Amino acid sequence: MIVEVCDAEPLTAEEKAALGPCIQERGLSLHMLDIITNIPQRTRILKVRSNEGELVGLTSVLLTPAIFMKHCFGQGNHIGTNNTFFFNGREARAEVLSAMFRRLVELRPFGYYIGFIDDDTAADFRSALDEVPHVVADRVMETGSISTADPGAEQALFREHKHLSRQVHRFANKGGTVHLHEGPVREGLAGEFVACCLDSYRRNLHPGASIDVDAYGEHVRGFITIFPAAVHIYARLDDRVVGVQVFIRHERHLELTEGGFLSQTYHAYENIVVASVRYAVEKGLDRVSYGLILNPPKERLMDKDGRRPVFLVMFFRDAPEPASLDEHRLRAHERFPMLYWKERSAFRALPL
Repeated sequence: MIVEVCDAEPLTAEEKAALGPCIQERGLSLHMLDIITNIPQRTRILKVRSNEGELVGLTSVLLTPAIFMKHCFGQGNHIGTNNTFFFNGREARAEVLSAMFRRLVELRPFGYYIGFIDDDTAADFRSALDEVPHVVADRVMETGSISTADPGAEQALFREHKHLSRQVHRFANKGGTVHLHEGPVREGLAGEFVACCLDSYRRNLHPGASIDVDAYGEHVRGFITIFPAAVHIYARLDDRVVGVQVFIRHERHLELTEGGFLSQTYHAYENIVVASVRYAVEKGLDRVSYGLILNPPKERLMDKDGRRPVFLVMFFRDAPEPASLDEHRLRAHERFPMLYWKERSAFRALPL
């Protein structure tokens, strides 16, 4: 197999057609193939072709001068750049993944994968890992969702979380309202959404991370003003937008892709969660997926039985010495928002 490392340019119609059946089989929006290239300065596309030139697999990856990284906290999370691996057919998936992993460690001596692993490719993923030096931490974080397959899902949410009614009423008593918009948004509203995202980024950015917040805000603006499969649920208070959650509507579920809140919102977050559940029930969707569980309200509201483990895989060109694992734990601890990152000494708890 041949692995091409490509710039983040739009896929051709032929490439989309090759991957379309895989996308549809997994119940995802075909528009996913339009947004995996959404941040071209940070993203490269890996295309795996058979020896005959047929496209058999594809994914996006971040290549820095020193390392590579791939994230998947949801199918389309973070304006499309979070995604798993797409295939042309079910055959040879382990071989496709193995070709990707080997090519990546040729390009960089070290790399990360952090995210969930799809159930239908888990065996292939683990088989492919055996082809390169690596270490794995099986559950460093969790992603959360709320099931909406039952028409009574919204009422069940209120029954399970007694505080939720008070939070909804408090927001309403302050004059807060919740709104929904499907598809691209106009520029004025987009500006208010971006302002909420920027406020959240600046308050919550992981201390070890580096990101050009303003540039990322412009990527968000570009996404929300053109993407046709987006569902924007936002909260207004005192005649301004104080919070927004943007979802991708897949065939069978909603997937949180981006969002942010101003600092004092009187439970706008919980009100948007309720509205997203209501929307999913009305549209006959199975669940709403909210990505990483990183804040107390999300921790409380997510279904206990719908949580998915987030794996951390460290890839190496050459097998690491056991004595160096503390160094790698510290690197991961500084780069990613582990649940215990606030205590610097806690990096030693990362189970490799």
